[in-house]
Amino acid sequence: KNPTVWLENKEFDIDTWVKCTWEPTETSQFYVFFSAHTSSSQSGRALYMYFEKFSQTDWAIRIHDGCNQGMIYRINYDADFKNKWKHIAFTYDKYMMRLYINGAKVTEGAFTLGDIPWWHVTIGDHQNRGNDFKGYISGFRIWSGRKFSDNEIGYIWNKTFDGVNTYKPGSGYLNDYLKINMFTGASDIYSTTADKSMVESNISRTSTEFHPAFPVRSYGLTATRNCDNIRLDWTIGTTYSTNWIYRRKESETGWGTLLCRTNNNYYVDSDPNLVPGVNYVYFMRTMWYNSTNPRAYNNGYYDADTYDNLTDAHITTSLKKYPQVKNFKVLEDASTGNCAGVVKLQWDAISPAPASYYIDAKIGTGAWKNIKDGLTVTNWTHTVLPDSLGKTITYRIDGAGDGCVNISAEINGTPNKACTTAPTAVSASSNSDNMYLQWSFTQSGAPATGFRIYRSTAGGNYELIKSDLSASMVGYTDFEAKMCVDYRYKIEAYNSCGGAMSGVSNSAKIPIKFNNVFT
Repeated sequence: KNPTVWLENKEFDIDTWVKCTWEPTETSQFYVFFSAHTSSSQSGRALYMYFEKFSQTDWAIRIHDGCNQGMIYRINYDADFKNKWKHIAFTYDKYMMRLYINGAKVTEGAFTLGDIPWWHVTIGDHQNRGNDFKGYISGFRIWSGRKFSDNEIGYIWNKTFDGVNTYKPGSGYLNDYLKINMFTGASDIYSTTADKSMVESNISRTSTEFHPAFPVRSYGLTATRNCDNIRLDWTIGTTYSTNWIYRRKESETGWGTLLCRTNNNYYVDSDPNLVPGVNYVYFMRTMWYNSTNPRAYNNGYYDADTYDNLTDAHITTSLKKYPQVKNFKVLEDASTGNCAGVVKLQWDAISPAPASYYIDAKIGTGAWKNIKDGLTVTNWTHTVLPDSLGKTITYRIDGAGDGCVNISAEINGTPNKACTTAPTAVSASSNSDNMYLQWSFTQSGAPATGFRIYRSTAGGNYELIKSDLSASMVGYTDFEAKMCVDYRYKIEAYNSCGGAMSGVSNSAKIPIKFNNVFT
């Protein structure tokens, strides 16, 4: 295809990186780095871009049509260009030609370019090879169909691109206008990838010795959320680059912690300290390494792009696993006086909210069993089967829907419909003046609030003689008992569920007492 169609009657941009190596005493007058040539009689139908020497101390960069039109910009060759890499760019809008050096506009002038009848353009002088550029050219691009703004030139001048994804977000449209994207290296004079000029051995990344554009950064960062790790994947830009992966919490600022340096196109973060439910920001920083040029401040590593342009090279994500349910507790059971044979459970909601919650339970050392799932609230009442009443039940809870397990702390509850077991081994004895009672009591089910003491006199009915004896007592003295009266006793443990009566004590009485009276 005739490449000059990208220049004819169109807006276009041309940019390249050059390093001039000739001495100011060189006898040549012209050093052409681009030409689209036609015969000199066809004014306005050619395009030359070159360095021009007027004297050893008087130099310029010139744009010319081979006839009468032109634009000139005076330079200090020896101080600013000799043996230094420079980016040179031209933009054209059908009326004006503008010249940029290292991303900054330095001059502009009226220019009208007509049809160019040749079928190719030349890096160098197409007509006179003696005027070819005497130095290095590393990278050459032609953009057609748009006159770039100052900001757009300021963005592209120190960057190489390899597809729309290698631009910063919002600038990928520039790739639509890129028609020639050529790079050069020590072993390949024509390369369509940005690798060779970046990584040839013994090349130093300095303004005088190395291509001034950055390597192509990696792009297309994605995250896969797993239960116990987060996997990052990306597309590698410059082949021989290294990707540095950083992580911080979303609530923090800066780069965060450097996790790894890798030449792979993926990384798995399996840090056991990752917290479910916490958002993390991952940054992928593409670095080029040159062991032959380890500067004191970077140890030989160079960024492929600036922090401000990393908006598509970072991602916010979290573990797939839901956070652990917190504050899981028993609100009511037999131990709190609930004698309905239930255990009421409650817990704090987790964020992000799970699809539902499920609860497992077991009795003693038995196996865990799922007793409830599909819960979308933060409380539930477990109605217990009769054979489990009075037994300690262990519970645990987790969020459902993430495919992961993050069980809560275990808690215990005791359901019952009876207050407790009754007191046992009730015995009665006298101590010369009073009756003394003793019994045994083993707490089971809902705790006893206290004891009630019942007494039968001479085989009669039992009457309540004490209604509020502390549940911590296992003995009682009946100070109202009479001598020579036969007594029997029963002890009732009670609480809000009701009472549980003991069996009958033995029969006992206070013996008659005589005073020693002598007359």
